[in-house]
Amino acid sequence: MEGGLLPSDLYQLYQQQQQQMMMSWFSSPPPPTAVTPPSYSPANLPHSMDQSLTNLLEKQRNETDQYLRLQSNQFRATLYQQRKQHMASLLLRLESKASLLLGQKESELMNARKRIMEVEARLRRVEEERETWQRIARENEAMAVSLNRSLEKVREPCLSSTGASSPDADTSASCSGHPLALKEPREGMRMGLCKSCGSRYSRVLLLPCRHLCACELCDAVLDSCPFCGSVKEGSIEVFLV
Repeated sequence: MEGGLLPSDLYQLYQQQQQQMMMSWFSSPPPPTAVTPPSYSPANLPHSMDQSLTNLLEKQRNETDQYLRLQSNQFRATLYQQRKQHMASLLLRLESKASLLLGQKESELMNARKRIMEVEARLRRVEEERETWQRIARENEAMAVSLNRSLEKVREPCLSSTGASSPDADTSASCSGHPLALKEPREGMRMGLCKSCGSRYSRVLLLPCRHLCACELCDAVLDSCPFCGSVKEGSIEVFLV
């Protein structure tokens, strides 16, 4: 405010000046020839004071509005900066959290891929083993068919001979012409009995020599054929009817 005076002070000052001027007017009137200046006229004085007071109030109002606008702009700028900093810090926290979650998901994905690769490798091994066992089964089946045919060929000339009914009879003569005929038994052993113990009938065909020369009990402990001495790789129990 101009001069540091308030509107109430201006009004009091205006009243004091008006009273002084009125007192001076009535106490010492001017000479008849003198002309009173319009600025000191009692009628013009209140109007000039009101005009100055109005201008002063208008100026004060403008300054107040300007100050409020300035403070509002500063407050908006400060609020904008604070909001910007808050959003930046929030985005930084979200980015760090997203990076952490992304790393965890990538680790889980790598573990899942490893497990899938292990399962696929295991499935391939199982498939290879299945094919191997199928091949072995086909080979064994073919071998069993071949052995059955060979046994049938061996039995036909033996059954057609006259002395083949007794297990103690010598069957070497009746089967001597066959290509799969057994060799002559060693001394002290009878034909048709186990070549290992000599007390039980031969019921097991040894592989790969295909000699029917062992019983079930001896087959469990034999590592080689007791007739020809070849290494035993397998055996098949034979049921003759």
